[in-house]
Amino acid sequence: ALVGKLGKITLSELTSAILSLDENVLSTDLVKFILGQLPTDDDLQLLQQFQEEQSRLADDIRAQLDRPEQFLLEMSRIPSLEPRLRSFLFK
Repeated sequence: ALVGKLGKITLSELTSAILSLDENVLSTDLVKFILGQLPTDDDLQLLQQFQEEQSRLADDIRAQLDRPEQFLLEMSRIPSLEPRLRSFLFK
């Protein structure tokens, strides 16, 4: 579902669009989808543990995160993500 919703938008483009509330990239449907996919505290804890474990391994043997996990990680880095997205819906 994630790939279908994002289409050709990269995660870095999505992050930039959210930070700037870029209406050329963000749509009401996409914002509602993202709000429904926000990482839980448990998700964030697991991702943090994974990153800590991976940081101890050599670059050539580090596991790659799948796109849904990359999405959760990228979204977790955006300050005030949920309020930012909710404000977009009320523009």
